[in-house]
Amino acid sequence: MHSHTLLNSGLVVLIAKIAGIKNRISHSHSTNNGIKDSDRKESIIYYFYEKIMRYLIIKYSTAYIACGKKAGYYLYGKKIFDKKDLFLKMV
Repeated sequence: MHSHTLLNSGLVVLIAKIAGIKNRISHSHSTNNGIKDSDRKESIIYYFYEKIMRYLIIKYSTAYIACGKKAGYYLYGKKIFDKKDLFLKMV
């Protein structure tokens, strides 16, 4: 399974895990989600949505792809993205 749905990939990889799919790839194309920083910070619901989705992506993806460093840092975080053995990097 190969998901390109940014933060919604969290749900996709969780469902794929439950369905028994062994290979679950998350793919980051973006360096942002199009929501203004001020709107993100004011919405407690969106804050928790972002945290939960990133947690699910990291926990249930078996491989990660990013179109560049900035896209990888945005979705997976710098610390995790820099673990080179976990990523198929497309630059």
